[in-house]
Amino acid sequence: MNSTALNELKKMLEQSNLVSKSGSYIDGSIESFYQCFAKVPDSDFEPLLNWLNAGSRLADKINNFIFYYLQFDTEVDEDIGMILPDDKMDIEWETIQWLEESFNECTEHYEECQAPVEIFVAGYIEKDQGQTVIRYRIIGVDSRQMNGPMLWDEITVSTNNPLGNSFYAFLTLSGCAGVVFYDGPPTDTPKSISPAPLFKYHPVRYSQTRDYVKQLPEALRTAGITSHGVTIDALNYVAQVVAMEINNKNSKSSLRYRRNKKIEGMSAIEKEMDCYQMYSGFVQSGKKIFDLNPPLVEMFRDTSVDAIPVSFITSPFPAYYLYFGKQDHLQISTGWHIDGVYIQHRPEEKQIEFWFTSCADKLEDVQRWHETPEPSLVCVISDKQFELNLGKAIDSVIALRREELLERIAEGDQDRTEELKSAAIEAGENFDSMGVGMLIDIGATSSQYQLDKLGSTVATLKAALSLAVNSMCYLTAYPDDIDLDWASETPRSMVERVTKGHPNVKKNTESKLLSTGYQKVYLCGRKVSQDPIVEADGVNGKKRTHWRRFHWRLQPYGPKRALRKAIIIEATLINPGAGFEDEPTGTIYIDRNVVDMASVKKKLKITSTKYWEGVGDE
Repeated sequence: MNSTALNELKKMLEQSNLVSKSGSYIDGSIESFYQCFAKVPDSDFEPLLNWLNAGSRLADKINNFIFYYLQFDTEVDEDIGMILPDDKMDIEWETIQWLEESFNECTEHYEECQAPVEIFVAGYIEKDQGQTVIRYRIIGVDSRQMNGPMLWDEITVSTNNPLGNSFYAFLTLSGCAGVVFYDGPPTDTPKSISPAPLFKYHPVRYSQTRDYVKQLPEALRTAGITSHGVTIDALNYVAQVVAMEINNKNSKSSLRYRRNKKIEGMSAIEKEMDCYQMYSGFVQSGKKIFDLNPPLVEMFRDTSVDAIPVSFITSPFPAYYLYFGKQDHLQISTGWHIDGVYIQHRPEEKQIEFWFTSCADKLEDVQRWHETPEPSLVCVISDKQFELNLGKAIDSVIALRREELLERIAEGDQDRTEELKSAAIEAGENFDSMGVGMLIDIGATSSQYQLDKLGSTVATLKAALSLAVNSMCYLTAYPDDIDLDWASETPRSMVERVTKGHPNVKKNTESKLLSTGYQKVYLCGRKVSQDPIVEADGVNGKKRTHWRRFHWRLQPYGPKRALRKAIIIEATLINPGAGFEDEPTGTIYIDRNVVDMASVKKKLKITSTKYWEGVGDE
């Protein structure tokens, strides 16, 4: 049976945080606690420890325990330490090490910045499937009100001894301004999103994870800025809205993490701006998504497109999105792989822009776009490059980009502090109150980083372009193998109702599908149903039916065979008889003068009189 003194201690420790009580109450409680603690027999220390580590209001008990500990003299310090056995220190060592390193780095950072900052530590205690979880946050509070609190870093740890973990954390961080614990998660903890039905498509996940995507169209109209075309006013306005969202999200994320990735972080706004322009063109062209069948993508993987003249490449719409699916062989950053591409094609301006998107292995990485930009690859073919074969055009694009970066590196990083001061004076602002010590333009450092990345991604870019250009050619050459239909993830029962039901049922079902997040996409290559990879049947080693890859070439034609047109040589069927009922036949011409564009327009529902200006009406 527990002693009377132990029961009294429990009552006092479970009261709401004594630190917030009046001074007289604290003084009285200290004396009472001292008397009770002195009467607790040794046999009750283990029950006291078990009680302190259990229950739903751990934070209050821990805060009060630490508070009382601070009031006692050295002798009682030793007694109260009996509740926390020394061997617990080994168990909590990783947490202690992280707290020491992070706190020291935070102190050094703000000392370097000469910022008037006090450092606090908060511990948020939660229960997760019976286990106690503590999230430690190191927070810098700037005395300049305009800056406010800034999260330096955080760590989440599981523990069977929350009191011991918290108490040793308090002892480790005795040099900070304060340590306090809370029950439950932080109020600003971002909630994990529930992915939309078609989250695999970049346009869907992009619009779901960015608030500004939903806000900008109406905001631009309200500001009197047309969203058609790219103007300086529109770009400036978009940059402001994007920057505000990034700054807001970053204020709740680790400064330590972002500081260690400052090069990547600096390009977040620029990357988001570029992506928004590609996405806007995609929206204005009717949100056209082409989903390519995996066997078709596999056939394209090793098919060279270097010999195709850029001017011969055609597109069904001015802007659209091609979805390949995750390409395991095309990794552009750790945990990120190419999965599709936005294309804007303006042949009248001699320009094709490719923006390759990537998918993340972890959902949380998609949500951290504001800290580290989503990896992507970009290639813009324009002007004289438009008259080259694709292989030479790509080499030209890469060479020009390398020259630009080398020129910027040669200039070196620039101190822009005086320019900022002058601008502040002209605007009637007080520079000292802006919270900026120095402004260094690290354009050269950033360019060196980009140059290093360029060298490591050239092979990946060329492989990705091979998929994109092969797909573009296929869209023109095989219009009968493109079907506008509900995405494969759409519940089949609802597809049945929307296609074969009563008119009212069809209308209501379609409305429900669209409101839920499903949509129609262009499904490409469904006739290519057999995996083209050579495989044995597992019985007698015989190779199963497969395609030998097709390839492109320029074929002479016209007077004295002096002209050239790009043709695709048909894929060859090896070991026929096990599939491929819809075997392609003959040579397919992709020259615009040979392809029946009328049938293509009809198939893709392009209603305009000018092929390049039309947007399909679904």
